[in-house]
Amino acid sequence: MGFDKSRNLHRRFTQSAPCDPWPEGIPPPHFFMRGSGSHVWDADGNEYIDYILGMGPLILGHSPATVIEAVTRQLQDGLLFATPTDLEIEVAESLKALVPCAEKVRFGTSGSEAVHAALRLARAATGRPRILRFEGHYHGWLDNIAWEGAGGNGGGALKPSAAKGQIRSDSEGLLILPWNDLEAVGDLFRRKGSSIAAVILEPVMASCGAIPPTNGFLAGLHELCARHGSVLIFDEVVTGFRLALGGAQEFFGVTPDLAVFGKALGAGIPISAVAGGERVMRHWGEASPILAGTHSANPVSLAAARATLETLSADGGKLLLGMRETAAQLRSGLEALREQTSLPLTIRGVGPLLNVSFVPRDSSPITDHRSYLQTDFALTARLFDSLRARGVHVGHDGRWFLSSTHTDEDIQRTLAAMQSSLEELGAESTSSIRRPRGGGAFDGNGQAHKALALYEELVVSQSKDVSLLFQLAWLYAQEGRLKDAEGIFLRIGSLKGRDASLLTQVGRELLFLGNAKKSREFFDASLKLNPKQAEAWFWLAEAYYSDLKKEEALQAYASVVPLLEKKHRTQAQHQMYLKSRGRMDLNPQMIDLYEQALRQYPADRDLRTDYLDLLIEAHQHDRVTKIFSQFAKDFPLETDRLWPYQVRLAFDQKNFKQALYYLDRILKKNPNQWAYRRDRAECLYRLGKWREARKEYETLFKVTQNDLGIAPFLDDIHRRYDHRLKQQLGFQHLGEDQILWLASSYQGYVHEHLKLSGSFRWGFYDLDRLSINEQTYTGEAALMWDQTFWQTRLGLLFGFSD
Repeated sequence: MGFDKSRNLHRRFTQSAPCDPWPEGIPPPHFFMRGSGSHVWDADGNEYIDYILGMGPLILGHSPATVIEAVTRQLQDGLLFATPTDLEIEVAESLKALVPCAEKVRFGTSGSEAVHAALRLARAATGRPRILRFEGHYHGWLDNIAWEGAGGNGGGALKPSAAKGQIRSDSEGLLILPWNDLEAVGDLFRRKGSSIAAVILEPVMASCGAIPPTNGFLAGLHELCARHGSVLIFDEVVTGFRLALGGAQEFFGVTPDLAVFGKALGAGIPISAVAGGERVMRHWGEASPILAGTHSANPVSLAAARATLETLSADGGKLLLGMRETAAQLRSGLEALREQTSLPLTIRGVGPLLNVSFVPRDSSPITDHRSYLQTDFALTARLFDSLRARGVHVGHDGRWFLSSTHTDEDIQRTLAAMQSSLEELGAESTSSIRRPRGGGAFDGNGQAHKALALYEELVVSQSKDVSLLFQLAWLYAQEGRLKDAEGIFLRIGSLKGRDASLLTQVGRELLFLGNAKKSREFFDASLKLNPKQAEAWFWLAEAYYSDLKKEEALQAYASVVPLLEKKHRTQAQHQMYLKSRGRMDLNPQMIDLYEQALRQYPADRDLRTDYLDLLIEAHQHDRVTKIFSQFAKDFPLETDRLWPYQVRLAFDQKNFKQALYYLDRILKKNPNQWAYRRDRAECLYRLGKWREARKEYETLFKVTQNDLGIAPFLDDIHRRYDHRLKQQLGFQHLGEDQILWLASSYQGYVHEHLKLSGSFRWGFYDLDRLSINEQTYTGEAALMWDQTFWQTRLGLLFGFSD
């Protein structure tokens, strides 16, 4: 699939509209140009089966003939009158016939304004100030409702949903509780019931995971509101006319005092409605002006609503029944695929409203917003990407809607695409022995700091929730709090001492944090439980090697190969491993093996990036550039994975300006990547930006000195600086740890012209210990590491000179 026209449209879009910056190098969202039935076509002519449906309104599919005909007739009769019309009466009468709570009806344009009207009406009817809503439910973007809960009992300060622009006073009177916790609602009513005007909710938590109410929850809310004189409001903007002709209230058999409708009511034309019983709706005039807008109840939107309701109601609601059968067919097929895949695929929802995502198998049940955060959002987004490449358009968060126009053929094509996508993602997961990229919902994008407080709070109340603990540990690591992260990982290991795969994961995380000894204990424990874990053997080998136990490392790695399938891939990775350990030089056969493996597994991202490693080292720059381009086309949302390789290519070409460009992008995404900061300092130095380079080196040194064991030598370095200058050598008074640190910090080795004192020798310094391949630097490249180079670096690093 190509996206050139969509790219160009996005460039024009960003020049005209204020929007969030879109990362460079990542193709923009689709620009769809045409839709018919259940299919859409983008600006580049790519066709998709559509399960987004305009985020839900297109219940009759794209361009439904009955609606288009009705709207066309009304356009010819008139656009807007600013007076009531017969259409308003007819549509209201239709709603009264279909919706259990609808005795009176008023119309608006959007769901957000209809919610605002319902809340004002509830306050007018009760004379009370407070509104109770639930975490994870969406009721529009207006400032009086768009807040997030900070506590679990309806108390405490709330958090604005927007990063900026909301003021604290807008949340006064708003209470927020977890979804499906009737006990918490009852407790809140006992304490504050006399001040609660209304309880508002989505009958199914559609906007965050399609989470249905637990048995008795809606009935319990109804009873509490009736007992305390509060108004029960169903926000049926999503569920209305989708679960049943009478909405979720008909489906679940619970009638609210008020209900808000939108989306499907107009089948794609903007319209909303507030419907309710006489007891509450009679206060409409007292709250005037309410739901006042130029386009409220406009005849064009009402014509669309009348046609939609007539179409859905025809033949006893035959279309809706067919849509539910189609949804059941899709769900049954997805559940069958779930049983076949090793991935933790989860399907939730009610009728034609689904959520298809990935949730770790050891997670607690998904019943509310906080448990929903256990979702592996990164893997779910990868599924979105993979399905899109196969012509299926779904929500990046796992949201799926069905329309009356989805066919059996659509379902079969979708299931075939899903099977291929699961195989692709499963191959990456099981055969690529690497750390997962990111920690879940708050990975990257600068949100870790915001997420920490929430996860710390959650862990207090859910101290044995392994998924939450992992998220918290990853966030600690991302924020540089490595000891805290290590403590959480050890805690996880103690909780799940009989789970082999989890012990392997904990061991791997400890290894990443630098505790190789402790990580080996976890790998050994895991392999005792299940000795056929290729991943555990691999990381045990890595742990041995990090402690310079080479023979043990190679023995452990030899245990991996028989346990892995995918012949070409295994052989390719085996040779790459030996090469990285100095046991094999780069050779054409390695490149051939990777090409064979890629022909067998073209969708394997990690295989492609390993292949890039080889080509860059082989200086095959033209082929590298082509792979960059192809990767961006095949995986348009993951081009940030290429940035480190673009840095390497730029270094290889001595294009330090280009390298600096990509390093800045990497560090903007996550500034705590010290290896890249080191490379950035090198670029600045090579570009002649001395003061910037010095500042970067100083930052690097301050952050890494304690971890690398050179703090005890700092005073000695300062005292002897003058002597080093006189001797023109600069290294005779450094200890072994400094030499190791300096050499490894700059990805090279000490040049043979440097004379090392004491136990040191002429020539290359302890190449085995530094894991440096002697073939890496030759000729001109080796001259970089001469005496002057290192003297200059010492001066910049320790602040002795400009």
